[in-house]
Amino acid sequence: MTTNPVYILNNSWWPLLAAFSGLSFMTSFLSLLWLKSLTLSSLFLAVSAFMTLTLFYLWGQDLQRESALSGQMTETIENSLKFSFILFISSEVMFFMSFFWAFFHYSLSPDPEIGTNWPPLGVEPIPFFETPLLNTIILLTSGITITWAHHAFFSSKSMMSTPPLTAATILLGVYFTYLQLEEYTTSNFSMNDSCYGSVFFLSTGFHGLHILVGSMFLVSLLPRMVLGFNSSKDILHFELAAWYWHFVDVVWLFLYICMYWWGE
Repeated sequence: MTTNPVYILNNSWWPLLAAFSGLSFMTSFLSLLWLKSLTLSSLFLAVSAFMTLTLFYLWGQDLQRESALSGQMTETIENSLKFSFILFISSEVMFFMSFFWAFFHYSLSPDPEIGTNWPPLGVEPIPFFETPLLNTIILLTSGITITWAHHAFFSSKSMMSTPPLTAATILLGVYFTYLQLEEYTTSNFSMNDSCYGSVFFLSTGFHGLHILVGSMFLVSLLPRMVLGFNSSKDILHFELAAWYWHFVDVVWLFLYICMYWWGE
């Protein structure tokens, strides 16, 4: 008999439920951007976010039982997950690169249909020194707190500071999302207003979606930190969550410099 470093999974409903939850979350988020309304769309967004968060937590409980009790989280699987996550972030870099490519394509050679002017005639850009600057400070602060929590997580002396630092990161992410939604609802242009509006709302909107996903990722890990569970799965997932959060921080810096500051 030979040993297999990779565990063969049993049939599970979690992937199917995750697909439906992600579909409802994305639909409600896009409707919020399209309708620019904080009433019904916000309600559906809150419900779908709660469903997704609950799904993350319950699925994590199953993963915890598999890794801590059954010993199914082997070193081979951990290395595979890290490598897969690096590939995932690389694909996300290419995803946002397409928005920057479109932005500079239209801004460096404005089309006559938009008056050969950038920003297009009739579009008043959002001042970069107001809400966008505050959001930049918020995300940079959240990057400091998640880095501090990451280092504390691997230190026996300061491990108790990990939950409050993670909670602070989550609150900063939620506040960033709130300010972003306020910015959308008060802007004088929409996604339909020329290529500027389309590229702006798609790029910043998808970044905001990544902030929400990262916040829910951390929220799903927070109860286990408070209860003191530190299995290999918990350590790995928190490390991946920290990578993901740093990624969205860097993307926002490029968005702020290119689309808010230089684009104005």
